[in-house]
Amino acid sequence: MIQGSPLRGLLKLPEVFSCWKERSLASFISRLAFVLIWPLTPVMGMAVQIEKGEMAGYLLVPHEKVDETYSAGFSIYAAAWPLLQIYPGHRFQTGLFGTWMFAQYDGPAPEKMYSDIEGGLGWWRDTRFATETPKFIMGGVAPNFVEWANGPGAGKGGTGTSPKPLRRGAAQSLAVVAPRRPESQTRYLRSTVRLRYLALPLTRPKSTTAGKKVPTGNNCWTLFLNTRNFKGPVAFFTPYFWSHTTIDDPRLAGMLLDSRPAGPNRAMQMETQYVPSVQAKDAKGETCARIAPTSFPRGPQGDSVVLHRAAVYNKKALWDAMQAWF
Repeated sequence: MIQGSPLRGLLKLPEVFSCWKERSLASFISRLAFVLIWPLTPVMGMAVQIEKGEMAGYLLVPHEKVDETYSAGFSIYAAAWPLLQIYPGHRFQTGLFGTWMFAQYDGPAPEKMYSDIEGGLGWWRDTRFATETPKFIMGGVAPNFVEWANGPGAGKGGTGTSPKPLRRGAAQSLAVVAPRRPESQTRYLRSTVRLRYLALPLTRPKSTTAGKKVPTGNNCWTLFLNTRNFKGPVAFFTPYFWSHTTIDDPRLAGMLLDSRPAGPNRAMQMETQYVPSVQAKDAKGETCARIAPTSFPRGPQGDSVVLHRAAVYNKKALWDAMQAWF
């Protein structure tokens, strides 16, 4: 169903780490499916009313589970490429392959609460300088999206033409956070970006937050990137980004990513919110649809490597050494 580049699946790339600092997630083979609109062939030569539509859904990547003690972060290599043949404008929104990192709990998770780190490569409607090539966002989500932090000029309330800054000191730079700006037209064919988040003790835990009796932990979830022209730490989410929301909802105190470890068994998938399509009914009344041409990177054997070298970490990876240093 993918035009121009048949997608047979993920290339099986086992990368088993022998180092005690990290453990590889099992290699995976794709069993991928979009579930909404598939490109069909409309009847030609008929006067039909064409309606605009969209395709949305998920491409899922199954993988084996690992021990829950690997709760201090993760890393993946994700492929970067222009998904659509023609960029359809600011309404276009889809991530490339990535993951969602949620807090880990000893018992049941808090009810009616969504909060995580879900950044990665893709295209978003609030991107100020949109391009056909993907961009990267940090993807910090405060409880139930009351705030989010994606990077400079990419906080809650921003649009493609009216960006908003990060709110409440959500992220602090360790090295460099490049603002969103026009990029070169380099096509990211056969390119991958290594994304890694590690919890680091860059601050001290506190018993109060903004003068209120709710705690703030010292998990500083730190982003590391490995790209063609940059390698190293980029920025971290301040614990306050998570904890200050508990002032108004004390039941979440100590339950967010500022205080809790991360669950290592995360979903890996590609989330699409909008790919343009058109649809119409033929003489029999059957609905036919066609989506915008999409493409995936294809290797010599016809496989598409979209994720590989997925790993999870415990605190021996970097936390313990930094804690001793401080």
